[in-house]
Amino acid sequence: MRADIRVLWVEDTQRFYKTNSDTLKMFSEDLGINIEFVYSQDAKSLKEQAECGGNSFRKYDIMFVDYSLSDSTNGDEIIQVLRDHELDADILFYSSQREKDMLKIITDDIEQFQGVYVANRDNFLERAYDLVEKNSKRLLSLYSIRGMLMDQTSENDFTMKSFIMNYFSDLTPSQKEEIAKDIVKHLEDNIEKMNTKIPKELEKIRSKGITNIKKIMGLPSFALSLDDRYRVFDKMIGFLKEDSFDSFSIDDYLNNTVKCRNALAHKKLELDDDQQCIHFYDDINQYMNRSIKTDNIINVEDWKGIRKSILGIGQCFDAVQLKMLHEADKAKTNDKES
Repeated sequence: MRADIRVLWVEDTQRFYKTNSDTLKMFSEDLGINIEFVYSQDAKSLKEQAECGGNSFRKYDIMFVDYSLSDSTNGDEIIQVLRDHELDADILFYSSQREKDMLKIITDDIEQFQGVYVANRDNFLERAYDLVEKNSKRLLSLYSIRGMLMDQTSENDFTMKSFIMNYFSDLTPSQKEEIAKDIVKHLEDNIEKMNTKIPKELEKIRSKGITNIKKIMGLPSFALSLDDRYRVFDKMIGFLKEDSFDSFSIDDYLNNTVKCRNALAHKKLELDDDQQCIHFYDDINQYMNRSIKTDNIINVEDWKGIRKSILGIGQCFDAVQLKMLHEADKAKTNDKES
């Protein structure tokens, strides 16, 4: 569903791929990152990606390529493809017997093969670990941290909103009434900030309940905040006995991950001299005076904990999104058949 690192894996032996991809996933989770593998048994995907070259957004961060595929493609042909196109990704070639051949080709033309590595099948995992760890470190760069938080939480926002709109109609009348009361309270709490359209919507909910959940979800954030929407989502997953969140609470997500996202979203970021902490400043005066609040510091260990928390809660949201996609596909298929 989502990934911090995407890997294209070209390997014609499924057993080798399955065993090693499972191991690399466990290794990635220990690092607090989510890795996605796209598996191919031939070099077609690699060639298609190479043809896009430097004129496209990067689709893969790493590529693992069996140098001796059983189809008509051989490693020399793939090497030629790389020579002809610029690929902005780390590439690991591996083979049972031809490691020296690969190494000679690359070292003879080192300028063309920046970011290209070789291994044999015996030391493949060791080299793969190094590349995954290398790519994971970019998540510790100053600006990647803010971007990653925005990316991950935005994906969760999308799932939360979609779930509410898709499943509100499945609630019982009493459950809908309870949700309506909650929304009325949220709107009443924010009524002083509202424009003239909002009180009219508030009166409709009071008198008729929620007749159009999409319209409610389209209210501006100053009327119905992101936290308010997540409270509705939390209540609905309880009503509908959605078990994807048994291990994580929405309260913890809002109080930790979203709070951290909001803290970093509109601040000036700066690394300390030892590169162990990020300081974030509210305004230019704080920044110029380097007057830093205790709450405005995140160290490396804090960040690793945040990353693992994001990974865990993200898997819960992804499970919900996957169910919605399966149901949508099923409905689409039924429509075609009827």
